[in-house]
Amino acid sequence: MAASINFFATPMYVFEAAYVKDVLRGDAKLMSYLGVGFMTGAIIGGIIVGQIGSKFDKKKLVINGLIFSA
Repeated sequence: MAASINFFATPMYVFEAAYVKDVLRGDAKLMSYLGVGFMTGAIIGGIIVGQIGSKFDKKKLVINGLIFSA
């Protein structure tokens, strides 16, 4: 499961610098804000899924997480 998550998440981090520079016209400061936003979302999402995740099918949670993280 970890390999599939890395497979889908890695392209996001590979193209992050180009996205910030070319699309958002930002600098290193904006890239760090974007990184902090990703990590904050991951932490908050982990807490929420940890609290209410037992009420849902785990397979569907993983699939939806992969779809919506792309």
